[in-house]
Amino acid sequence: MAKLSKDAKERIIISLTSEPVGKEVIKAIEGGDDVLSGNGAPSNSLGENGNLYINLLNGDLYKKYNNAWELQLDGQTAVESAFEDIEQPVGLKDPSQVNLSINDGLRKITVSPVGSSFVCFVKGKRIEISSPLEANWDNIHGLHFFYINEAGNLINTMTFVDSIITEYTFVSMVYWDSTASKHIIFANEKHGIKMSPITHQYLHRTRGAAFDSGGKLVNFVVDGGGGSNTHAQFTSNSGVIWDEDIRLSYSAQAQIPVFYRSGATGLWKRKEANSFPVITSGEEGYTGANGLLPYNFFNGSNWVLNQVDNNKFVLVHIFATNDIEFPIIAIQGQAQYANKTSARNGALTEIKELSGLPVYEFCPLGSVIFQTGSSYTNTPKAQIVSTLDGDNYEDHRTESIRPGSLA
Repeated sequence: MAKLSKDAKERIIISLTSEPVGKEVIKAIEGGDDVLSGNGAPSNSLGENGNLYINLLNGDLYKKYNNAWELQLDGQTAVESAFEDIEQPVGLKDPSQVNLSINDGLRKITVSPVGSSFVCFVKGKRIEISSPLEANWDNIHGLHFFYINEAGNLINTMTFVDSIITEYTFVSMVYWDSTASKHIIFANEKHGIKMSPITHQYLHRTRGAAFDSGGKLVNFVVDGGGGSNTHAQFTSNSGVIWDEDIRLSYSAQAQIPVFYRSGATGLWKRKEANSFPVITSGEEGYTGANGLLPYNFFNGSNWVLNQVDNNKFVLVHIFATNDIEFPIIAIQGQAQYANKTSARNGALTEIKELSGLPVYEFCPLGSVIFQTGSSYTNTPKAQIVSTLDGDNYEDHRTESIRPGSLA
């Protein structure tokens, strides 16, 4: 019959010192007595009266009285009690066993098991979910957050508080466009239980998503003259970013949705992904003279799409995100520039001054410089121009950039 190792004994002491029976374990160890162990319940022929025994399969603790072993502590109950005392872990036991789906018509998100069930932890309490959870949201423009509470219910709120990630099982986030009656962000927030809640909180507040690999912007025809649609197109290569403990691997994306702000409060809108990763004349209610591109401008009372002057420059910023459907998104530039020198200098400034973003987890990949002119004959009346260094775009993948206020 195996004896417990020293480190195992120390773990027992740590976990049971608040229990009377834990004191007996400590006393036995300090007195040099053997604490017996085995895979299963002990046989009465084993050991002597007064001995202790640990069932290594489930943590049950026995003591021998009158030549018979008596259960002193239910191991699983003790562990569950300890988890609840410290309100850890928090999250999904196996995120791969959880499926997320969304229905815009019903304004409903569904969290369902991939197999027969999935397990999550809320404030250290283990909850097994064996049927789909559903939650609806009101027709209010903006961010909606979804998490599982201690009753095993899926909850929706528009107010983000730290307890969503430090106490509950956070699963998704939706940015809802109430005018268009559609979601424009559907985010994966399926975090596991191996990361401490306070670490999650720290990373969420200070780091956000982080670049890992890939994500290069490719397939450019820069300085092409604006005579072909290819002069205003590119592709984002496949890549990997991290949202705290979630490794997000995404495929190459040639069609990229473009986000911009609208109205007095700057609510976010989305131009659906098409052949051009930039808003062009005739899209999103904007029409430019001679078909010129817009920039997204606050005119003192409203956010609008304002025409770029002839032959001047505008930026488009590319981000990798935790959006389930379009992990790569673009944000229309918010200024126009007289030349590409000022456009390049404005790239990081624009990103750092972005606020109220439609997604919490994002990683800047790069900024692309477009020049728009009435003499260009392609559809967007624009060409992508090279940077001062002769590169196809301003690459931000290895830079530590955190835009401004998230809310």
